[in-house]
Amino acid sequence: MINKLGRDVINLLQTFVKGRAVKIVSDGDLDGIFATGFLIRYFRNIGLEVEYVYPKPERINGMIVQDCILVELSLTRGIIYKGENLLFDHHNGPTRVELFKENKVVKSIVFPNCKSIAQLVHDVLRIKVNKELLEAINDIDNGIYEKEVAEKLHRAYLLNISSVDMRKFLTESVANQKWKEILEWAEKESRKWKKHVEPKIRDMFERTYVIVPGVAVFTYFEQNDIEKAARTEAMLKLEDKYDIVVSIGLDDQNRAVSARIATRKPIDLSTVYKQLRKLGYTAGGRKNVGGVQFNYKNLKDILRELEKIKWPIYDPSVDVIYAEPSLNIFYVDTFYLYPDAIRELDFVGVLKIMKNEANVDHLFYAFEEVSHKHEETKTIVDLTTGMKPIFWYKGNRELNGIPALSNSKILYYETVKKSDLIKDALIRALEIDAEIHNLIYYCLFFLSHNKAKMILQDIMSSYRIQGSEPTITLSNYLADLSNMLFNVIMGKNMAKIPSLLDFNFDLQRVDIFTKTINDLKLQRKDELILLFMVQRIEKETKAYKHRVKNQAKCIKNIVEKIKNQAKTRLLLLSNEKIEEQINDLKKNLSEKNFIIEIISEEDEGLEKFREMLKGKKVIVIILSDYRKESIWKILNILPPSSCLIVIPESRIESIKQQNSSKSSHQKKLLDVKHGYFEGKIYENRALYLSPDEIKKLKEKLGVDHEHI
Repeated sequence: MINKLGRDVINLLQTFVKGRAVKIVSDGDLDGIFATGFLIRYFRNIGLEVEYVYPKPERINGMIVQDCILVELSLTRGIIYKGENLLFDHHNGPTRVELFKENKVVKSIVFPNCKSIAQLVHDVLRIKVNKELLEAINDIDNGIYEKEVAEKLHRAYLLNISSVDMRKFLTESVANQKWKEILEWAEKESRKWKKHVEPKIRDMFERTYVIVPGVAVFTYFEQNDIEKAARTEAMLKLEDKYDIVVSIGLDDQNRAVSARIATRKPIDLSTVYKQLRKLGYTAGGRKNVGGVQFNYKNLKDILRELEKIKWPIYDPSVDVIYAEPSLNIFYVDTFYLYPDAIRELDFVGVLKIMKNEANVDHLFYAFEEVSHKHEETKTIVDLTTGMKPIFWYKGNRELNGIPALSNSKILYYETVKKSDLIKDALIRALEIDAEIHNLIYYCLFFLSHNKAKMILQDIMSSYRIQGSEPTITLSNYLADLSNMLFNVIMGKNMAKIPSLLDFNFDLQRVDIFTKTINDLKLQRKDELILLFMVQRIEKETKAYKHRVKNQAKCIKNIVEKIKNQAKTRLLLLSNEKIEEQINDLKKNLSEKNFIIEIISEEDEGLEKFREMLKGKKVIVIILSDYRKESIWKILNILPPSSCLIVIPESRIESIKQQNSSKSSHQKKLLDVKHGYFEGKIYENRALYLSPDEIKKLKEKLGVDHEHI
């Protein structure tokens, strides 16, 4: 999706600068600086000169811009647009690139899930960057300073926050890709922190006071870089104690210049900005952090006005300690293993409920966002299966008869925020192995407490491993997840919250089709047998016909891909339990003009099959789950030139491409339409066994390879 939107942005950029000088006016924070540096790099690469400026915050309100590229300088900051301007921003709305004529938007390109404007510009323009630095910018812009690079870079910036030279140095370093110089500068400058800043932080704590319950205010001197640096750190520490923290910048006459407002709680500060704008001030920002310009007003008057604001205080009695998105519950590889009644949920998580310091409880919950009319009917499924407690949040729909809590909006935002932290890493992790993860949630939703406890205890003891490899990290995460949910069931205190933040692994995908041809040294003169083994489907289920058709379609696609590589013969393995299904499958294939023979896995059929295999090359293709006993029977009689491919049934099912038009074809997870064999190979998570691997497996089982 970023590619399509990226091309739209590049076209918009090139059209905008055509015939006019390139001028960039940007917010002076680190996100704005890096985004500006990336833009400069792009324009210089195509032979254009660039003029750029970072206006001082106090001069933004009332500033007039015309024919400029603007970075994080929206109309809500009091800036005045004349003529045409192009805005890159992610405040007061989604991440977007917008073309303005005067103060009207004439074109808007919206991007989902961008962590910063620098990240957006980097992704769109494909600028080379030090990954560690870009991640630090993303973290800093979201108020996260846990990693050393982010902390040092942020501190170095704060210590020089008023410096024009600092911004020029960083901008040119980004534009010229001098990442080492930036890191060395951050290391050097951040060393000054302990001596100069930490005493100021203590002073700010001492002059902090509460204007209304849950809202703390302190002041600092706007023109003093050390105080401004201390201000940010003081706010971070105070946010652990208070719901909302306000820092007011003063001039040398103790007049209020501006203020920063921030929270770490699941609170939406947009209502605060709106109230401040009604009072005549320029205010805006994101849901969790923003600012306001007071324009040198008397401090006492400002404090009186702040006391009258209706602050959205968070109820601290309920806190989301863990949340993850829906794709993690019933991951595509194994959703077919669950009862027909199961359905996708948007989020699951664990709530910490504090009645008082001595009375703490935990609750496992599911969250559903109602965005379409048909989703309301899911309540029937929930009542049938007993999947509760489920909270409901009104997205684009009214909640007609659906149970909801009065504070579900706050809970929803906190759930989304928590789940976003884990989402990307968990998607990568579950490509290695999703089954145990799914089993954890299956036992919670559908088994008794005693059965669930037994399963969770087994995972806790079996999956705890020492080490730092990706598979070990995933294994320990599964153990921690089981431990947390076990404690919820038992009513015990939480010892550890599961985390995958350190998981950094991308699964390599292998073209199994090409690998199969190469491993078998397949030539046109060779006789090739394709043996298909398909999962049994209960005929009474509603999905029976649909799934049999999908199996037929899968076989058809595989055969069409490989039939011209050798003289090919098609076989279907049957037994008494799936005989009727195999006949239906053969009928489906006959309608597609495919001739396929049926072989029984009973003794007589296997003897016939053994004779048939002599001097042949064989590809065994198992569509989804299959009885282990049947697989061993076939494995034992395979000739040396054989390979085996296992394809989970969910990879046969089609899914619509995200954000695709209605006319787009339905994309298969393993791309049935254009080369079904693309799969994944990683340790025991293989979908493919080569001839050598089959030989080793036979030897391990004690089967004499040479006398088959």
